[in-house]
Amino acid sequence: MNPALARLRGLIVLHALWAFVAPRLIVVFLPDTSDLWKLLLIWGPPSVIYFCLINEFRRRPQILLSTLDIIVVVLVGAALRYTSGALAPVLENDFHRYFLDAELLVRGYNPYLLSPASALKLGSPIASLAKAVDWPQLPTLYPPVAEGFFVLTRSLGLSDRNLGLQLSFGVLEIGIVAMGCCMLRSKRSRGFWIFAIALNPLLVKEIYNSLHYDLLPVLFVLAALLVDRDKLWHRFSAGLLLALAVASKIYPLLLVPLFVMRWKHFRLSYLGGIFLGLGAVYGIAWFFLGSFPWGSTSVFATEWLWNAPLQMILRLVVSPFIAKIISAGLVTWGLFALYRRPWELVDSAFARVAAQMLFIFLICSSVFQPWYFLWLLPLAALSCSLDLLALSPLLFLSYAGFFDGTQWSRSNVIALGIEVICGALILKWFSLRGEACAVRRRLH
Repeated sequence: MNPALARLRGLIVLHALWAFVAPRLIVVFLPDTSDLWKLLLIWGPPSVIYFCLINEFRRRPQILLSTLDIIVVVLVGAALRYTSGALAPVLENDFHRYFLDAELLVRGYNPYLLSPASALKLGSPIASLAKAVDWPQLPTLYPPVAEGFFVLTRSLGLSDRNLGLQLSFGVLEIGIVAMGCCMLRSKRSRGFWIFAIALNPLLVKEIYNSLHYDLLPVLFVLAALLVDRDKLWHRFSAGLLLALAVASKIYPLLLVPLFVMRWKHFRLSYLGGIFLGLGAVYGIAWFFLGSFPWGSTSVFATEWLWNAPLQMILRLVVSPFIAKIISAGLVTWGLFALYRRPWELVDSAFARVAAQMLFIFLICSSVFQPWYFLWLLPLAALSCSLDLLALSPLLFLSYAGFFDGTQWSRSNVIALGIEVICGALILKWFSLRGEACAVRRRLH
């Protein structure tokens, strides 16, 4: 047997064992353990194992997973999702606002105008849902397509609202994996794609335990990439799909120039699809709600500074306003450099540039929650960007500030420092390893 493949299979077996062992250890031996220890015990070892798995693919890029290997990977991924979803959400409560917004919309209220604090006066079940919402003084900030998704999950009629979300996320993930397999042609790349998505502990934790809905815009972005070809109708359809992604979360706006510049023809049809899609979504929402669906989105620019190492460092020497100007300048320069860089028009190279754009934006922004990395994770897996995939286990360090609620605590500053330094080392080390592997392939 190939030694590299044997190591890979051994690591996958360890991954599977921990998926069954860790939750039972906590329930039996540590029933009253803190969220910190839950985080470390359940997702710490899988993160280390995932990094080692990615490193095996870096060392031996010619590894080919058999059909049986892929089946085992899928089963291990399902076990990870089941055990994570069966636990109470760790260090997260955003999903309470999903439930409240859906209930408000179904009962004829406008979540963009009515804050959870005001909703406490409306009686059960709205009042009981509003009590659990964080930042109760702010109306919702989720765009219209996301709100429609919350209503759709509520319509499943399950008494366990968490389970309804998890089942919906499972459907989204199946769609994402299927589209990736359609875009990838070789068996090796398809096997890696399924492996990278199925075993990623950050995705498992943030989607099935924390219940973040970030797979929804990813689904639309990948669908836009799937249909985007150098034809008028294809370009228009891709524009409509990217409009739905933007109407789920705002960040896909960064990808609009990249999609527009991908082909030399029919660029206006693409822009037409985007403007028509956004106009239709927000126009319909405005018509039915009686107000523009903006809510409290501006708090990202005015109030929040969270897990933003670059801006935190800058604010030690300059004012917050100057720090924002500098970071915005770096984002603009980085995106401009990528927009101007030539790339192959194949899907994998295009996905690599898209992932790099999102990464530049995230590291320079004022808010970088751990689950925001999910925006670029499928794009990195689609393009076999092992360096970006290897960074995902580090994002668990960003939870350090969640324990005391402040970003300037010693523990959080140390954790973010480790995250930045180790992230830079991983990017550099993986790039050197990649160059060495390329040289070996040319020699042999």
